[in-house]
Amino acid sequence: MNKKESDNVIRFRLDLKTYLSVLKYCKKKKICFKDFVSFAIDEFTGDKKTGKAVQ
Repeated sequence: MNKKESDNVIRFRLDLKTYLSVLKYCKKKKICFKDFVSFAIDEFTGDKKTGKAVQ
């Protein structure tokens, strides 16, 4: 496995952990996961149009 492949595996594991913790958070707060994801996308991209398109 070269450096790039191992980086991708590590990133995938981190993404999976993040995904699962977000899922727990959403269940606890009783918010829709899709809404959370669109909110996160808006936060990262700074684009407010994407969130409205998803709804």
